[in-house]
Amino acid sequence: MIKNLKDKFIIVVPARLGSKSIKNKNIIPINSLPMITYTFRSIEKINLNKFVLSNDPRVIDIAKKYKLNTKYKRPSKVSRDKSSTLSLLRDFHLYAKKNFNYDYIVLLQPTSPIRDIKDIKNAIFRMIKKKYLKLSSISKSLEHPYETVYLKNDKIKSFFPNIKHTRRQDFDKNSYFINGSLYIYHKSLLEKKMKKNTKEGYYIMKKINSFDIDDHEDLEIVRRILE
Repeated sequence: MIKNLKDKFIIVVPARLGSKSIKNKNIIPINSLPMITYTFRSIEKINLNKFVLSNDPRVIDIAKKYKLNTKYKRPSKVSRDKSSTLSLLRDFHLYAKKNFNYDYIVLLQPTSPIRDIKDIKNAIFRMIKKKYLKLSSISKSLEHPYETVYLKNDKIKSFFPNIKHTRRQDFDKNSYFINGSLYIYHKSLLEKKMKKNTKEGYYIMKKINSFDIDDHEDLEIVRRILE
């Protein structure tokens, strides 16, 4: 049960101030609710320590309403456009390990508002069962890579010109993509450089729950789904 894992897992929701693709993306309204609210609501009934990692006062105010811990002050060095998520987690870990007991950090991106609570719980259970050091959520590709093309000199070019299959059922591999909705890291990965042979696993999410809002078209799709 999740309630018996309080000293093993913590949940973090990163929400940086400033977005180039959509202004104020984390709090942009989706059916009258700020987008990040959907992530906060999805973890309300999970009995784990929960944190928001933000430098946006508006996000922090919303997080307090949902009883997330807001005491971590996200510094500017991990809040820049080019700051990596891993650098943020490492900085947060330096703060959190002094005050909380845990082995794993569950990271939930607020740009995936259709994520289901079952996905979070099942990913945690899979992490335990498989003894992974890192887990990423994945979904079946909307389009198979064999079907992807690019444009050159006003012509369509295939990324895989040597693939002769014309029917999807004839493809020799199933295709998935890392949807960015959910990650789990063992704390050991935050204390040293990640090795290439790190035991890394996956959790498969339904496509309908894995939408990641990156631009205005994504936003419109999610709004229609959640109507």
